[in-house]
Formats: sequence, structure tokens, C-alpha cells
Amino acid sequence: LGQPFHNRGRRMREAIRIIKACWGGEPVGFERELYRLAPFGMDPKPPQGARLPILSGGESDAALRRVAEVCDGWHPLNVTPDQVAEGLERLRGFMAGARRSMADLWLIVRPGRNIPLTPDLADRYGALGVRMLVADVDYRSSTLPEALVHIARLAKTLRLSSVPVS
Repeated sequence: LGQPFHNRGRRMREAIRIIKACWGGEPVGFERELYRLAPFGMDPKPPQGARLPILSGGESDAALRRVAEVCDGWHPLNVTPDQVAEGLERLRGFMAGARRSMADLWLIVRPGRNIPLTPDLADRYGALGVRMLVADVDYRSSTLPEALVHIARLAKTLRLSSVPVS
């Protein structure tokens, strides 16, 4: 997109602030380091209002600091429970620095295809406060019926009575 790589985190932080402002009251004006927008209105707004959660991934200190400052949740990818625990330890410090509570943060983990989901593994993530696990389906080589069978098998393995499919 012709944007410099070195300030991508600051751009994302400002963009999230703009998006959240657009979901709130009007008019929205924004004057910061990277974006300058004259007051404008935005419609339609999300049905959830300004509480439409914005999740961010990443495991670096910069990514976790951004989660603490402007995001509503952390969504790491391809991580084990031990990696989540280590990330959460650092994230707690950033959340405290941002004067925010970990209780307000959505924690959604996508373990990836290399980490088979089992009841024990789901319990380990749950003990860390993970609200949702995202399971990968090999959608490139599966038909929709095959993917649904995979999801049903996974739900049975995890002893889930119903699985939201989207």
C-alpha cells in the first residue's frame, strides 16, 4: 500500500482510535501524528455500538502494548498454552500501565493445525482465561460437507453439545 513499515504499529493504534470514534457520537474529528481528519459522520454504525470488540494478535511487546492501549482482546495464533501463559504475564503489566483490567479483555486463541485440540488442551487454555478457541479446518482441500463432519467430530472430541458454525 506504499506505507512505511517502521510505523505500522502507530498507524494501527491511531486507526483503531479512529474506528472506535466513528462508532460513537458524531461528528468525528481526528488530529494525531499520522492521521488528520476533518469532522465527519459515519453511518451505519455496528449494531453493537462502540462495543464492537477489536481484537489484535501478535506476541511482541509492541503488539501486547497495543492490545493493552486500544484493543478489546488478544487473539494469538499458533500458540501453546505455555506460550499463552507467557504472553499473558507480559500483557498484565501492559494492561496495568494502561490502567485497564484484564477482566475486560477478550482472550481468543487459535492454536493452529499443528496443535491437535483435545479436552485436556482445551481445559489448559480455559484455565488461563481463554474465552474461545478457534479451530482450523483445512478448507483448501475439504468440501463444505467434509469440513462440517470435521467440525462435528471435533465437537464430539471436546464434548461440546453445540458448535457455532459461521
